[in-house]
Amino acid sequence: MKIKFLLSIILFFLLMLMVSCDDENDENNNPVNDNDTEIADKDASVPDETADLTNNDNDSTELDEDEITDEDVINDEDSDTQETTATCKEIIANFHAAEYYVVFKDFAAYDTEGDYDLYIIKYDGGPAYFLNANATGINLGNEKSFSEITEAPSEGYLSDDAANESYVIGSSYRTGGSGTTGFTMSNNVYIIKTAEDKYAKVIFTQAKAGVLKMNVCYQADGSTDISGDVK
Repeated sequence: MKIKFLLSIILFFLLMLMVSCDDENDENNNPVNDNDTEIADKDASVPDETADLTNNDNDSTELDEDEITDEDVINDEDSDTQETTATCKEIIANFHAAEYYVVFKDFAAYDTEGDYDLYIIKYDGGPAYFLNANATGINLGNEKSFSEITEAPSEGYLSDDAANESYVIGSSYRTGGSGTTGFTMSNNVYIIKTAEDKYAKVIFTQAKAGVLKMNVCYQADGSTDISGDVK
C-alpha cells in the first residue's frame, strides 16, 4: 500500500515536471516569434533608399534631356529666324575695256562676262551702268543718304527697258562733268534685286579717268536688311 502511494506521488511530480518544461519551452519560443515580427515590421517601415536613388537619377536624367532639348529647339528657331547684317564694301572698276561686269557677292568688277549683276559700257557721253536681264531695281534718289536707307522696299522694282532707253541706273548716277576732270555724282541711292533674289544698296562715288568707284551693301541671306555703310 505504501509502495503504491509513493509511486503515485512520484508519477504526479514527473507529470508536473513535464508540464513545467513544456511551459518554459513555449515561453522561450514566443520571444523569438515576437522579435521576428518586430524585425519584419521594421524592414517594412524602412524606405528603399536604393530605389529612391535610382528613381531620382532617372528623373534627373530625364530633366536634363528635356532642358537640352528645349535649348536646342530655341537655338534652332533663333538660327532659322536670325538675319545676318549686310556686308558693305567699295568696288573699283578700271574702265579701260569695252565692257565691265560687276559682281556684288565678289565685291569686284571683271572685264570678262560671267554671272554678273551690273555691266558697264560707254553711253550718253561716259560710263553707264545696266542691270542683268533678270535683275530689277529702284532709283531712290538722293533725299536720304546711303547710310539712312536700311531696308529694301517690297515693291516698285523695274527692269531696264532698252527699247525705250529707260534704265534704272544708266547715266543717272552723274549730273555733269567729264571723264578727264571727273564726273559730278548725283548721290542717288539704288536698290538692286539681283537675279538670285538678293538685295544690294548701291551709290556711285567716283567716275574719273577710267576709275569708277561705288559703295555697295550686299545682303547674302535674301532678307531685305541692307543697313550699313562703307567705312
